[in-house]
Amino acid sequence: MVRKREYTLDDAFFDVELSPIYVATEREENGQLIMFDRSVQIPDFRAVKRVSDGFVFAVVKDSYHLITNREAYELGKMCFKQVFGEADMEFFNLRMPISQSFCTMDFFAKEECVYLSRKSDTNKEEWRVFLRISNSYNRKTALKFDLGFCRSICRNGMIFGEKSIEFKYCHNRSSDYIASEFKLKYERISIVKEIFRKKIDSLYAHKLNKDEMMSEISKALQFRSPKNEKEEKEANERDIYLDNLIDSYCDENGYNAYALLNVLTDFASRPLHNLTAFENNPDTLERRVGEWMMQYA
Repeated sequence: MVRKREYTLDDAFFDVELSPIYVATEREENGQLIMFDRSVQIPDFRAVKRVSDGFVFAVVKDSYHLITNREAYELGKMCFKQVFGEADMEFFNLRMPISQSFCTMDFFAKEECVYLSRKSDTNKEEWRVFLRISNSYNRKTALKFDLGFCRSICRNGMIFGEKSIEFKYCHNRSSDYIASEFKLKYERISIVKEIFRKKIDSLYAHKLNKDEMMSEISKALQFRSPKNEKEEKEANERDIYLDNLIDSYCDENGYNAYALLNVLTDFASRPLHNLTAFENNPDTLERRVGEWMMQYA
């Protein structure tokens, strides 16, 4: 489960190393197994280990190239410059579980915003563009870089549905080599922003009632059917929470697919912590919201 407290960027930069793996051999003496040699090294494999306490995140082959969170951040700065040019890179969010086995680091691009004139020309709604850097030590998440959009007023976020940054790498290559492998899918970031604006216009024009919204939320976020009484209770609590979100955003925006997008991004960015691990990972949910928007609009 993701911690509730806010992290600073430095929290991601703890020391990690690749360490040899040793086993203890044993022999039988008087009917008892006795460990007698702890210096037998397992060939061809290493442990990804946290230096401070020796906690092992994963076992990998010798050819595996460990990319630390700090190295991922340095690569992210190179990616950011290629995508946004000279725009300032502003840190705004780090997500990491208690185990510290993976993390996502989010950075706003200053001055890179999309303004939506829904109520009046003087009261424009702002969505900010950000870069997400994802990395892991347990091999659950590949090193990757994604563009996202975040509603400024409430910081509801989503990852842009189509793969906007192509990044090819192999863990047995050095970070110096993979630094040159970034490629923006679109010719310019302004094109990405225009696609987002047009998708929003399409969503705003599409009317929905509350029942249709609840059905669409379940499909978009891929909620599974409850398997037992405990999960059924949690699903009911989730649905009550979502029902309140729908009322709130429809009061603000009307009953349309744009209000639904706001419900989705709100829930994705701040999911209920009593859900299953599969359903409470903000990064996973924010990616699903992006995929939904690109397909639905």
